[in-house]
Order: sequence, then C-alpha cells, then structure tokens
Amino acid sequence: MYADNQRISHRQLFRQLVLGQLGIYLVTVPVTSYLEGRQGVLSLLLMGFLFLAASIFFIRMKSCYLMPERYMGKYAGKIFCLLHLSYLFITGVFLLLVTSRITGRFFIESSKPFVIITITAVVCYLGSHQGLERRGRMAEICFPVILFVLAIMFLLSVTRVNGAYLEVTGYTSLKGVIQGCYRVFCTFLPVFFLPFTLGNVDRPGNAGKALNSSVFLLLGILSAALILLQGAFGAGGYVQKSYPLFDMMAGVDLPGDFLERVDIFFIAAVMFCIFFAVGSIFFYNHELLKRGHMEKGAPYLAGGILVCALGCEKAGISLEWYREVLQNIYAPLFLLLALWAGIAYGRGKHHDKEEK
Repeated sequence: MYADNQRISHRQLFRQLVLGQLGIYLVTVPVTSYLEGRQGVLSLLLMGFLFLAASIFFIRMKSCYLMPERYMGKYAGKIFCLLHLSYLFITGVFLLLVTSRITGRFFIESSKPFVIITITAVVCYLGSHQGLERRGRMAEICFPVILFVLAIMFLLSVTRVNGAYLEVTGYTSLKGVIQGCYRVFCTFLPVFFLPFTLGNVDRPGNAGKALNSSVFLLLGILSAALILLQGAFGAGGYVQKSYPLFDMMAGVDLPGDFLERVDIFFIAAVMFCIFFAVGSIFFYNHELLKRGHMEKGAPYLAGGILVCALGCEKAGISLEWYREVLQNIYAPLFLLLALWAGIAYGRGKHHDKEEK
C-alpha cells in the first residue's frame, strides 16, 4: 500500500531505514576494532536493547525535532539543526569516497575517482528531489530483492567456513565488550535522525515497531557477517583487510562454475544501498534546512559535500578519519543534543500547559 500526501507507511519507513544503513555498515563494521568474532556479536546484541529503549525517547521527542525553533528559540533551533547537518555533511563525503574506492577496486580498475564521485553525487542529488513518496516506493520494491541477494550470498559463503575457526573463542573481556558497544553506538548514530523523519510518517506515534525491526534486522545481518568472516579467515584474521566481506565473497562459486564472478551480485547489492544512503543524505539535508527555515542553502550544502569529497580523494586521505571523528566528536555530541532536546521538550510542554 503506497502512501499519499507526502507521507510514507511504517513498512516503507522500515525498508528505507534498512536500505539507507545496510550498505555502509557491511563495509565499516567488519573492520572496526573490538568488533571481531564473538565479542563483536555480543556487542551488537547488547546495543540492540539500548536502541529499543532509545526508540521510545525518539518518538516522544519528535515534536521538538520537527519544530526546533518553537521549543528552543529561533537561533538555538537553527544551531540544533546545523549540528545535525554537520554529521550529514561528513557522512556524505565519506560515502562518496567509499563509492569511488570500491568502484576502482572491484568494478572498473581504471576508473577516474573524479568522474565516479561527481556522477554519484549528481545522480543521487537529482534523485533526492523525486519526492518522498517515490523514495518510499523505491525502497518498498527494492528491499526484498536486496535482502534475497544478500541471503543467497551468505548461504553460498558458508562453503568457505572452516569449523575449526569457529571453535576458537578469541579474546573476550569486559573492557573489550564495552569498547565494542561504544563503537556500535558510534556506527548507528543515524538512528538519532529518526525524529526528523517522523513528520513524514503515517501515525508517527506507532513507528517504534518499524525502527526496532530495522535495527534488529541490521544487527542480525551484521552478526551473521561477523560469524562468517571468522569462519572464513579465523578470529581476527580479517581485520587488516579493507573490505573483508568483499574478499570473502570473491571466493564463492556457484555449483557448476558457470559464472566467473558470483561476488558481483553481493557488491552490487551493497553499492545500491550506499547509493540509496547518499540520496538520503541529500534528502535529509534539505529536510533539516527546512526545519530551520534555511532550505535555500540545500544546493550549496550538496556542492560543498562534492567539493570536499573530491579534495579528500585528490589528497589521498585515509577513510580512518571518519571513524575517529564519530568516536571522538559526534557520539558525545549527539548524546548532548538528545539531552538538549529532552530538556527543551519538557519546558515546552510545561509552557503549553500554563498557557491553557
């Protein structure tokens, strides 16, 4: 059932949340420290319960996120939106860099990074202006296809698993689990943008099921990926690889060997999710600017993302900077912003009651 009047259903929200995050998580989580093997799986599962509780908070705070100037004041509301926009900005740069480097390594070895980054940015920016309903419909149609491809590839990759590797428990400690949980939290920072999306969702007060389902599906897929990686490469045997899941899929064959590169289906599915994420970055850039009555700056913000990505690629900057920025800056910042929103919302409700 398709949504009308620039609103999406809970099913469309669920599928957009999964497609918008799955690709980049499959690239980043396996190479994140403290998330190897069973320790990584345990950290993912523990954080799932935290996100379950967080969804209740986000749904209650949706009014403050949708109308920040009303609850925080004109200038404070703009600052609140701009701080969230800064995260979208660096994430957009990171995604464009990942797109270029994956394309050059696994698709077209002689490709020009400038061309790949520019085409990706332009196409995704134009696509983000197709309207909320079309994005919802695209996610609804593409979701089962992407999930089917990933499920088949994961099943085929079982043939690469060495049972002896899975029997090795690896080193697990309380400190390691805590560090792992923090890194999962840093990775899943996009959940802090859920309140901004609820203004476009039917019955937003009941959207908790869609959020929780998307988070647990993502955590389940990532846990399965970590288990398969340990089975294929051994505990910690893949942490030095840039794209361990891609390397694992490169060794997968279909019965009969009638396809030379089966891994191309997996890489294509991941790349589609990354493209969807880039489009989501541009879409929510405009949405957040609109919340602060600054929507005219959307094209300039998109242009800035493209220019920064091209500059980083030309300078040969490592992708490690993104993880460091999330862990040291944006994880604590988003906690403070959520606290700020909670205080502002409480004051706003108290003020509304006094007026009545």
